[in-house]
Amino acid sequence: MSNAETMPTAGDSSHSTNPSPDFYGSALTHIRETDKAAFESINQADFRPGSQMSRRVFRELKYVHGETLTPYLSIGPIQGSLNNCLASLEGPPGTPYAGGIFWLHVVFPNDYPTNPPAVRFVTPIYHPNIDEVGHICLNIFEKPSRDIFNRDSEWCPLIHIEMALLSVLSRMYDPELEDALMPEIAGLYREDYDTYFAVARVHTEEHAHGVRPEMEELDASLLR
Repeated sequence: MSNAETMPTAGDSSHSTNPSPDFYGSALTHIRETDKAAFESINQADFRPGSQMSRRVFRELKYVHGETLTPYLSIGPIQGSLNNCLASLEGPPGTPYAGGIFWLHVVFPNDYPTNPPAVRFVTPIYHPNIDEVGHICLNIFEKPSRDIFNRDSEWCPLIHIEMALLSVLSRMYDPELEDALMPEIAGLYREDYDTYFAVARVHTEEHAHGVRPEMEELDASLLR
């Protein structure tokens, strides 16, 4: 079992590890404004999504940027592309990731939402369920099984990108230690949480800044 039980909400500022002076999500205010402007530039260009994927992603991004209850996450198109996006998360309060800004590369496949988006952390993070190149151990990003009796925790078309990003935040807050992608980190979490917290905090302070990644920092293999 992890030390975390309930993920804080946007209004929770009671944790001393969160350096945000206002509320959970205030660190992303300017990023959300930039992402919204990038999305609206598509909208204002009288964009007419043609494929099912484009229509769905267009609606989902519109929802994210009309939403005020999740200021701690954002996502925007990269160079006007709806299938190639950059997301950001503010690290959850009460964790060593608090106050950090974590960037994720999100690529929607042509058959989205039948199959899940490919999602990778661009920002290095010290976490039991995220490896050195940003792969995330999270069942909802697995393609649906043909076994209709084994689909409870896998991707389904009802999941949208905001739900997926909230799931990533939840995993940051409450790691899965039984089947960890990084077993050494999971072991340290179990055996010496204080040291785990200190090491993860150093990683956050070193890497999780608000500078938007350059194109060459993104995982080009996701687009293949």
